[in-house]
Amino acid sequence: MIDIEIEKILPLYPNRAYIDFKVEGVKKLNVPLPGLVFYLRRSETPHLEDSWEVVNPTGSPGSTEFYFVDEHVRLLGFFNQYYYQVYTTYQGKTYYSDVVSSTRNQRKDEFLRKRKILHDEEIVLKKFSGRKIAIVKRRHVGPRCPSCFDPNTGNVTRSHCRTCYGTGFVDPYYKPFITWGARLPVYKEVDELGNDHGNETDYSKYQILDYPSTNPQDLVIDLDVNDRYKVDRVEKTEMRRITVHQELVVTKLARTAIEYKWDFGKDLIDLPDSIEL
Repeated sequence: MIDIEIEKILPLYPNRAYIDFKVEGVKKLNVPLPGLVFYLRRSETPHLEDSWEVVNPTGSPGSTEFYFVDEHVRLLGFFNQYYYQVYTTYQGKTYYSDVVSSTRNQRKDEFLRKRKILHDEEIVLKKFSGRKIAIVKRRHVGPRCPSCFDPNTGNVTRSHCRTCYGTGFVDPYYKPFITWGARLPVYKEVDELGNDHGNETDYSKYQILDYPSTNPQDLVIDLDVNDRYKVDRVEKTEMRRITVHQELVVTKLARTAIEYKWDFGKDLIDLPDSIEL
């Protein structure tokens, strides 16, 4: 059983929308698991029996990334509302996500309030407090590493494997996603082992917008100095259960870490601005 969920829909006015999605339940399937190809379809009604248009049809390569940009929507109309559903096929069976609206089922005032918050925050990040960073999402689906992955235990036997870089997948990461993030002050936590001593740990935080959806074990790269961080946890600020922005608690990797051996290349995803500065 594969569970697919649309995590994020970001309107890019006037005629594009960014959609990202996640997959769960793949560990229950047989190994090795091939890379999954995702297809997105769109409708102006939420009813499955109505007309749906496949945005990236089967004749095209589909999407093997964690997101897709729909470039053929009209977002400035007064009465336009779009609904999306993503699906994939594995071993002859098709798995579908739930139907999600472009406004994520928010009231109009909530949707506009959130958009205003993100608009202002994006200006602050780009003009004042932010640094240009790359979010590198770790793969959780795809062919397993032939060098170090043990299918019996489901564990990686070599953390410094030069094939999978310790992830257990042949293609360990998606293409880096360029965005802006504000580095927050470093803070310390003490893990108390007794009454008179404990272990101190230094943490860093990056504040980013609500996209792309980020998870623990993803990487953050400071593009100016090539510092690389591993995401430990994600703290989300919400407005009535709708994510407004993300705070990434990260640990800086030593220069000897295997993640520095991974060449992210020049094929970076730089999503066009959703605002006009």
